Amino acid sequence: ILKDINLVLKPGKTYLVSGPPGSGKTSLLKAIAGMLNNASSGRIEYNGVSMEDAPDIVLQNTVSYVGQLDLHAPFLTVQETFDFAANCRIGVDTKKKSPPSSINSQENILSENLTIDGLDLAVCRDTYVGDTNNRGVSGGQRRRVTVGEMMVGQNP
Repeated sequence: ILKDINLVLKPGKTYLVSGPPGSGKTSLLKAIAGMLNNASSGRIEYNGVSMEDAPDIVLQNTVSYVGQLDLHAPFLTVQETFDFAANCRIGVDTKKKSPPSSINSQENILSENLTIDGLDLAVCRDTYVGDTNNRGVSGGQRRRVTVGEMMVGQNP
């Protein structure tokens, strides 16, 4: 679907990707996020460096892809969902229940709080996320929880 595309995204800017169904919007976003598995050719660079040139780059620390579905554990609160997302991002040892020594837990708490406050979720911090079968936060709040999960643990 994607052919002859040159795209430059500047830091600190917001972009809108729009087009008719089947035009490649999702494919473009998945390609940027490194999630396009069936690419036949092409090269994607991040700050002028391709994944082939620097295989040690952890793309998930740079780019997040938020899918169209809000899939959550319905019986976790908003705070617990963000805690879980942060623990997954930093690699908590589940046996010790502690993060690697290089990770500052205060920074993670600050990141979660900024994300919760920034997404206007403080009012429902202790509310279950819920799903279609279990009452929880509103649909708009659930969508913001999905976006917040991708933001937790990332430096602004």
